[in-house]
Amino acid sequence: MPQGFAQKKNEKVMIRDQANRYFQEQKYDKAAVLFKSLYDDSGADAYFEYYLRCLIESSDYKTALKTIRQKLRESKKSKYLVWQGYVYSREGDTKRAEEYYQQALDGLQPERSRIIELGNAFYTLGEMEWAAKVYQEAQKKFPSQEFHYELAQIYFRTRNYPLMLDAYLDLLKSQPKALTTVEGRLMTAFYYDIDGELKDQMQKTILARMQSDPGNVVYNKLFVWFLIQQKNYSAALSQALVLDRRTGDEASTLLNLAQLAAKGEAYSEALRAYDYLKKRKGDNPYREEAQLRQTQVAYQRFLAAQTSRKTAVDSLDQLFQMTFHQLGESRRTLFLIEDYAKFLAFYSHQPAKAIDLLERAGKIQGLNPTQKGKLKVELADCNVCAGDYWEAVLLYAQVAKEMRETNLADEAKFKRARLAYYMGDFNWVKAQMDVLKGSTAKLTANDALALSLLIENHEAPDSLNSDLQMLARADLDRFCNRPQEALLRLDSLQQKYPYSDLNEEVLSRKAKILVKLQKYQEAASAYNDLLKKYPDGKNSDEARFRLGELYEKELNLPDKAEAIYKDIVLHHPGSVYIEDARKNYRALRDRK
Repeated sequence: MPQGFAQKKNEKVMIRDQANRYFQEQKYDKAAVLFKSLYDDSGADAYFEYYLRCLIESSDYKTALKTIRQKLRESKKSKYLVWQGYVYSREGDTKRAEEYYQQALDGLQPERSRIIELGNAFYTLGEMEWAAKVYQEAQKKFPSQEFHYELAQIYFRTRNYPLMLDAYLDLLKSQPKALTTVEGRLMTAFYYDIDGELKDQMQKTILARMQSDPGNVVYNKLFVWFLIQQKNYSAALSQALVLDRRTGDEASTLLNLAQLAAKGEAYSEALRAYDYLKKRKGDNPYREEAQLRQTQVAYQRFLAAQTSRKTAVDSLDQLFQMTFHQLGESRRTLFLIEDYAKFLAFYSHQPAKAIDLLERAGKIQGLNPTQKGKLKVELADCNVCAGDYWEAVLLYAQVAKEMRETNLADEAKFKRARLAYYMGDFNWVKAQMDVLKGSTAKLTANDALALSLLIENHEAPDSLNSDLQMLARADLDRFCNRPQEALLRLDSLQQKYPYSDLNEEVLSRKAKILVKLQKYQEAASAYNDLLKKYPDGKNSDEARFRLGELYEKELNLPDKAEAIYKDIVLHHPGSVYIEDARKNYRALRDRK
């Protein structure tokens, strides 16, 4: 590129940027000079229209009209009639403005590009009613052309949701392949629909269309999408199943719906969808994927239910075994192997089986270093629960060395230090904490800091630390999901050391364990006891919020929950839970 040409191009860019800055700063007189020079040099309509805007915003209507008339003589484009009318409108001459608008409308030509150009001229200048008239008139004059999308955009901007929805549905009727586009535009509309008006209107409109035109399945597809956006997974699934039985073409929608339902903790709906996909006849590329994901979601539901009933454990164990029998142990099923190992070690309390499973998984061909390292960490965790602490230490150390300077290495180092804490080797733990507190992995750094502070604040000078050792053993039981054993240790600690400075930690842990055991009344008592004895303790912030949640969600005591949330908002401004407390308080108050 010649140097002179490049220099001239750079000058134009600088002028354009300066013109835009003046325009944004509402320095229209200065912007007008620059936009005019850019237009004179390039002849681009965009610069010309910016020049007109600057004249109008500067109230230089005389120059604007003179400029537009000159442009009309040169181009004969109807959009400049719109600009001329707009100038009169800004001057307050509504009658004359509408005469020019009508003149532009009367001159409609069949070329689609000309129609859209005219509609855009009205749209850009905020004359929405006239913009709509352009497309309405065009559809009457030229029936072979449709402008549903353009009309929908105008109705969206004017918040005329009934007409907007009708326009989009008319578009889908003639162009079913536009479904993804319509969904995207409606997603934007939902974002700006603060008062929820669109949601109610959309449900009414789609249902009416489905009833009046039952043969058009695109309306049913849009309705499924709408229900998913509302997180009404049950209704969405029912509609999607009916639609798939009718068309045989909704397998991908059902898979996506199942994944979203699981993410939204609507586990029953996700499992129903996966079960249907498993049993679906004919060409079914999702059968194996459905089997895998159904097992994964069944495990997630098991964890959410916090149940230890033998029937639930045995049922899930059978599902895991059936899935591996059908699909085998491979890289594809690796994520499920990891889930099953955790289930065996921490919920079925069969760490030996978990260890055997993970050792087999480590021999799968094609695993990358991160996958192998993660399996070793999980294997070490299982060895902790099996009581083979030295094997666990060795595995954690291997990962820390092999995966050096990664988050996984930091996690392994922390878990090794935590195991030393469980074993009562507090001095070794303290020696490792300074490094771990600087971890780039936020969760590891926070956990390391919490463990470090626990030991520093409660380690006794005589090095006996019997109460801290008891707490550590209770924490080991909690890690291995042995809640009853952990409770017994904590009760023993309180009885043996009634004046221990660890009692706040004990109460906090007891409350969390009781929640896990679904003993909500006892958990509330433990939290209340903690807040009474340690109102400003290190655990009081969390205890206060969790107590509110217990009252609200488990004990059906909304007034007590509301009082706690209000107290957090008014009297604990530094609480990390203040935003959640404010949201929950408003929700409870609004229900009254």
